[in-house]
Amino acid sequence: MRKPIPILYLFTILLVLFTLPGFSQEDTIKKTTNAIPLNAFDFRSFTVGSGYSQFKIFDKKANQLIYKANLVPVYFAYSKESGNRIFNINVNVKNGLIDKKNYDKSASNYTLLKEIQNQYTTNQTYNYLIQDEINVEYARKLNGKKNQKVDFFVGGQLKQYYSMSYANVPIFVSSELSLNPMLLINYHIDETIKFKTLFSFSIASIITNLPYSAFSSDSESNSLISKFLKATNYTTINHYKRININPSFQKQLSDRWHFGVDYIFSWSHYSHINNLSTYDNSIMIKFIKKIK
Repeated sequence: MRKPIPILYLFTILLVLFTLPGFSQEDTIKKTTNAIPLNAFDFRSFTVGSGYSQFKIFDKKANQLIYKANLVPVYFAYSKESGNRIFNINVNVKNGLIDKKNYDKSASNYTLLKEIQNQYTTNQTYNYLIQDEINVEYARKLNGKKNQKVDFFVGGQLKQYYSMSYANVPIFVSSELSLNPMLLINYHIDETIKFKTLFSFSIASIITNLPYSAFSSDSESNSLISKFLKATNYTTINHYKRININPSFQKQLSDRWHFGVDYIFSWSHYSHINNLSTYDNSIMIKFIKKIK
């Protein structure tokens, strides 16, 4: 039997504490004098969310090794918006279980891969993976008129990403610090419903990848920090590519509360030392509280 995921318990507790003061009789949609519509200007908001994420990695240098993980994301965000600019900080922490790879017996390195797996793997069927992603975003509005159906924002995104297995299988450790141009499109369907899409891609990154680092026998290499520093490289779009696409639907529930559903897709490819591609698909449900 799989063990319960403790981070989901933390999200449940925080969501309850977050929402308790929100839906009071004094905070109803009928009191329009205190309402903050979707297209309001100069407000702040706090967001919590969770959902389901599927992460997959494809390694062409390890006989086309593929493994995937089913993860539970927990999302927190703070935003400040005005008539012509948006500032946002969000944190997305995921954890879950990795499906172990069954190696192809016809592979040229099948014996080596099985020896590595047998050395660092117990009889468990699943192994634990945790990831975190922090984004700091700033964008300015291109079209200057207010109360338009469609708003375009252009800006930048500073992304920090870390992924690590907490099991003793030879799974890679990956880290990224990147600078990404960003385009945000807001489409106001009506006063209470909004659809938006965020698109960003990396242009300069500090990347660390430690695939199969668990099987090193060198005493110096057994230090995670030492290996981490040795595997860290600065690269640009010629060796590391990342694309992030985030369409989102948002519905106003009350004066200050909004409900959102996000789809988040991320693809990356690193070819400087390793030849790794990753795919991440997430569905997220969010609750947003807006304050003046």
